[in-house]
Amino acid sequence: MKKLIGILSLCAMFSVVACGPSAKEQKAIDEKVRKESDSIADVLTKQMYGPSDKKDTTKKDASAVADTTKKK
Repeated sequence: MKKLIGILSLCAMFSVVACGPSAKEQKAIDEKVRKESDSIADVLTKQMYGPSDKKDTTKKDASAVADTTKKK
C-alpha cells in the first residue's frame, strides 16, 4: 500500500510540474514583459539623449534663404 501511495504522490508531483502556462497565458506574459521592457528602454533613452522635442538649431528657416537670381 505504501508503494502505491508513493507512486501516486510522485505522479501527482510530476503532473503539477509538467503543466506550464497555456499558450494564451504565455502570450499575455510575453506581451506584458515586452511592454515593460519597451517603457524601460524609452526612459533610459530619454535620460541618455534628452527629450526628443528639442528644437533643431542647425536647420535654417526656408524664408531666410537668399534669392540669388536677382541682379542689382
